[in-house]
Amino acid sequence: MKDLRPILLKALVPALKTATGKDVFSRIPKSKSVTYPYVYISEMYQEEIGSKTSYRYNIDTLIQVIYKDAPGLGNLYTDTDNILGLVNNGSPFALESPYKIESCMLNSTNTTEILTETGIINVGLIRLFFLIE
Repeated sequence: MKDLRPILLKALVPALKTATGKDVFSRIPKSKSVTYPYVYISEMYQEEIGSKTSYRYNIDTLIQVIYKDAPGLGNLYTDTDNILGLVNNGSPFALESPYKIESCMLNSTNTTEILTETGIINVGLIRLFFLIE
């Protein structure tokens, strides 16, 4: 058994940056000078499947596209669509050897809006399943 989340993150962060042109974080940025919009990989749940001689892993990943005080949702939906372009039911990008993505599948997409003291936050939620061997 191995924790493959760091290996997936190492490849997923640049893939999301290329797909959206936005900064990508695996932790919530705490700087007051954070630039909106950005992409945040907020959850990665790993499950081991397969035999002990042939490990395989499901990694359920939640990706958030975060906008603040956006005049509309068109750009948020475009970024979501660009991220969904990574989903090809195959291997959308390479992992470090000896690991490879067997499949990348969409679970769900959603949006939500949050009113805060400093403005309106719009969040696009994308849940992807990665099967890694």
